[in-house]
Amino acid sequence: MSITIITQTTVQRYVAEKAIALEQTLTEAEKGSYPWQANGRYTVLQALDFIHNSEMLDSLTVSSKAYLSFRTAYWTKIRGQNSHNLPNSAGETAKPILGDFWFRREGDSVIRLPRAPGAIPEEGAANLIVFLEIRCAASTPMFSDQYHRMFPISGSCLPSYSVIRRLSERYPSLRVTIVSLTDGFIGLTEPMNPEQEAVQKSQWWLGTFRLPATLVVAEQKFFKLPEPDGRRVDEAHENTVNYMFGSMGRRVPTGTAFLVDVDGVILHSSEIVPHTERQFNQLLNVIAHRSR
Repeated sequence: MSITIITQTTVQRYVAEKAIALEQTLTEAEKGSYPWQANGRYTVLQALDFIHNSEMLDSLTVSSKAYLSFRTAYWTKIRGQNSHNLPNSAGETAKPILGDFWFRREGDSVIRLPRAPGAIPEEGAANLIVFLEIRCAASTPMFSDQYHRMFPISGSCLPSYSVIRRLSERYPSLRVTIVSLTDGFIGLTEPMNPEQEAVQKSQWWLGTFRLPATLVVAEQKFFKLPEPDGRRVDEAHENTVNYMFGSMGRRVPTGTAFLVDVDGVILHSSEIVPHTERQFNQLLNVIAHRSR
């Protein structure tokens, strides 16, 4: 009697191959439809990335250019009639991070720096740039079934802190930068000026949670609408404009991380939480061993 063992990888490959086969039956008109543009093509891209994972990572051992060229070759065929680049900011150039207040963790202390410690992202090094705000709720994981659990969005910042620490420990040469904008308050606090807020944030991330990172806090400029409205309207900050890459929104969503290769090219961006950690880890592992 023969016994067939079906592993999770076997199932994933089967599903990926089915998705790829389905894509090959679509017409150009069908690839121009909203469902394909909004969801379908990204599903097939994930399937192709899964099937070609080893070749994809092998190309990264050469350079970011080789890696992006490899992925773009099949993305161009499945994306439909548009000029959209690869998703997750892949291939974009990481622009300089600007700030007004700078902090660094040294040993057990939080040090305020008199000026920027150099260009960020740092040229010639792998960089992880994480946009964070203090919007964290005390919530426990939700279990969708006995095997799968998820963290509600309101509490996702706490798991992200653990991922940042783990990646920093695995890759000591990784330059980690946390980027934040001021709001004039934190949570339910009384109003505070930008400097007070920046110091509080440094104590939260570098002190309380001991994140091994440089913290950059930029003052968010704003104006108020005439009375009787009087609402605050934030002006577009350069960090936001530079890292939204044309997407809609007033700020980069909190928890979004950008992995920047040594040549300043972004390889991947997404919310940095446990279920996305594998992607960051795979890419960093290649970069860390590239020159050996």
